[in-house]
Amino acid sequence: GDGTNTWRELTALEYHYWTQPLPHGLSRWIHSLPSWFDSLSLYFMYLIELALPLCFFLPGNARRVALIGQVVLQVAILLSGNYGFFNLLTLCLCIPLVDDQVIPSAINNRFSKSTTGTTASKSAFRTPVLFLLFSVFLTTSYGHILNDLRGNKAREEFLEVPQWIQLLKAKARVLRCFNSYGLFRVMTTSRPEIIIEGSMNGESWQTYEFKWKPGDPYRPTAFAGPHMPRLDWQMWFEGLNFENYVQNDFTNFLYFRFLQISANGGDQNDFANLQKVLGEQEFFALSNSPSHIQQQVLQNYNQLLGAFLGRSQWFGNFLEALFLQNENVLSLLAEYPEFPKGPNQLRITLRHYKFSKVGGSFWKTSEIPKASLLIKKW
Repeated sequence: GDGTNTWRELTALEYHYWTQPLPHGLSRWIHSLPSWFDSLSLYFMYLIELALPLCFFLPGNARRVALIGQVVLQVAILLSGNYGFFNLLTLCLCIPLVDDQVIPSAINNRFSKSTTGTTASKSAFRTPVLFLLFSVFLTTSYGHILNDLRGNKAREEFLEVPQWIQLLKAKARVLRCFNSYGLFRVMTTSRPEIIIEGSMNGESWQTYEFKWKPGDPYRPTAFAGPHMPRLDWQMWFEGLNFENYVQNDFTNFLYFRFLQISANGGDQNDFANLQKVLGEQEFFALSNSPSHIQQQVLQNYNQLLGAFLGRSQWFGNFLEALFLQNENVLSLLAEYPEFPKGPNQLRITLRHYKFSKVGGSFWKTSEIPKASLLIKKW
């Protein structure tokens, strides 16, 4: 499947550990655990993410249980994959849930101020404000959950979000406090990895190895946190983009031309030159096509170019840095070939990766048809 309904079908964790952006060594071991462990983990995750947050607004032990649940979830995520400082930031957001009774008395007495002779007045607005916030939280969360449960196939009327809730969500969105869950909202069910090789003559190729993302199938991925290896993280997204592009011949061709021009220092002005982007032969064929085909091609071209500029411009710049052997960029890699004046060609290949069974190579890989681009230095 495409992963849209894996959360509802309790199969999301069959894919998560090996398709997440940057797994580490422990990720493969967790993936090897029995399927009942995955299902049980999902039930606990639903409890912690959907039910316990309601206890944030309750006093005493209810709030403390919610706090413990969030801490356990973040530690579990940290132990199962590399997410940089994401877990630490989330744990910091839990600090307001910590009350004096949770803090050991020795620490509490050391930092607490004397309140002798003073009485803290309870604000008359506290209860109604909390009630209002809780109501908005509950209502918007209900709307977000309905959208998430719908998936890609559920169109039942009971899953339709009422219009007044949609309006409330739009009003509350500007506060950046009531939002839908975004990360892995749709579970990825494949892992396309970009492999970059350099060559002087097009016959002998040497591989650029990254520090954190998978490459050599026999090299285990390492623990990176709390560092956020942004380059390796972005390569995961670019692999997903590339996998989508190869499914259409025109999109794949245009992506190749986009990278070819970008890697040779091209900018937006170059992409405005349709003849330069398409090439002489393709531009001539388009010029002699019927007008309705030309209009359709131009419309598709503009849409795809906008997508490439928004998602993949950085990757073209990265390839340019490899051509130029930029030392600052090369320092972000684990291993890289050294050419006298940089490589003359770069080969960009997309392969599917999946955890191998414990023992032997860390990853097993397979080819993706039409997913190999040869970028030449001009």
